[in-house]
Amino acid sequence: MIVKYKVSDFAKDLNISAKKVLDELNAMGSTGKKNSSTLEENELNYLLEKFSKDNSVKSLDEFLNSAKAPKEEPKPAEKKAEKKAEKKTEKKPEAPKAEEKKPEPKEEKPEGVASIIEIGDFQKVNLRVAQIKACEPVPKADKLLRLTLDDGTAEGRQVVSGIAPWYKPEDLIGKKIVIVANLKPAKLRGVLSQGMILAADAGENDVKVLFVDDSVPAGSKVR
Repeated sequence: MIVKYKVSDFAKDLNISAKKVLDELNAMGSTGKKNSSTLEENELNYLLEKFSKDNSVKSLDEFLNSAKAPKEEPKPAEKKAEKKAEKKTEKKPEAPKAEEKKPEPKEEKPEGVASIIEIGDFQKVNLRVAQIKACEPVPKADKLLRLTLDDGTAEGRQVVSGIAPWYKPEDLIGKKIVIVANLKPAKLRGVLSQGMILAADAGENDVKVLFVDDSVPAGSKVR
């Protein structure tokens, strides 16, 4: 610890003249001291020994603990250590944690259904009853049949379907089926197809066309 005690303060506290203190300092070899000079610990001990006869304070510890003595200040090295200790004890504020995004609940799909659609999507599909008026194989296509249909309109339409492995053309003539009437026309093996017929997978490597009761008129809308 460093005791910051000036010559003038020491003389004042011991009720002696500053000149007397400076003379004693010169006598002990501490030359060049002034009233504002700070006394070292060894100088304080020496001065107390000289002037303790006329004072009740007889040691440096007693003197420093008295009400008149100035407070001791920590050495620079001790100050740095204290500051480091304070920094270590100071807790850094925790950075706010980013809100964890909860996974959106997965939409449960019925078994065998590719995706769920809205009623509006279903209403876009125009399903109609049609009667097969003629049926023949598509040239150079083992699986395709060309169906000429009565769909309730004057023009009628033709649809190409891949049901040849399961149906003979003559077995289909006169049957009533359900078609997707508003499907975009497309060419299959060069033959124009104006829709699609509805059929179901009926087991491994088996397909069944959905036939409609004969009493349902051609062109009827399926809801």
